[in-house]
Amino acid sequence: MNATFPYASPAVSLPTAPPRRVVDAGYYDNYGVDLAAVWAYDNQEFIRNETSGVALIQIRAYPSELDTQRGLEPQGDGTPNVANQVIGWLKTSVQGLTSPLEGGLNARAWSMRFHNAAMVRILDDTFNNGESRLFETFVFENFADFAMNWFISDQDIAQMRQNIWVGDAPAGDAAPRPAAARTRSDSLRLKQMEGTKKENKNQKQRLIKWWSQPPRQR
Repeated sequence: MNATFPYASPAVSLPTAPPRRVVDAGYYDNYGVDLAAVWAYDNQEFIRNETSGVALIQIRAYPSELDTQRGLEPQGDGTPNVANQVIGWLKTSVQGLTSPLEGGLNARAWSMRFHNAAMVRILDDTFNNGESRLFETFVFENFADFAMNWFISDQDIAQMRQNIWVGDAPAGDAAPRPAAARTRSDSLRLKQMEGTKKENKNQKQRLIKWWSQPPRQR
């Protein structure tokens, strides 16, 4: 029931009177942070008394928005990327029809991010003080392409594990082209992958360090 996408797959009806339709939880929170944060907040006394802390680990399927925007940068000589220029012309020609829908979808996505950031801040204020840090969040991002499907292949899973946890380039990727042969798109993607890989390694080291220290020494 939690992976039903109307128009792509039918909504599921619960056997109630009247029937209630269920769609993908991503309509409300596409990241799962809200549910995890609410659970931690409601069980804060148990966490303080019975555990040494809680780590909120966010694993994102795609690089961050700032990395994604690098693909819109102009070429080195100041002229726009041809592919982006064509896409821009197409968007401009139909923007009168697509702007309301595009604006609504963007507002939905960003409202989730702002809401989740606020929830994480509440947990930080609730659990952390001058004596100890019982709560910390860690973000890992996947930088490999994979199929959007209900089924993920073993190869995609292996590449995601390699990218997110180990922080190395995908095992199936070819060797980088020589600098002289790279296109602007190649250079941007390489820059994006290197930045994401470095940040994943930093997050891994932070997690290991936080997990191995007693609460009062964090």
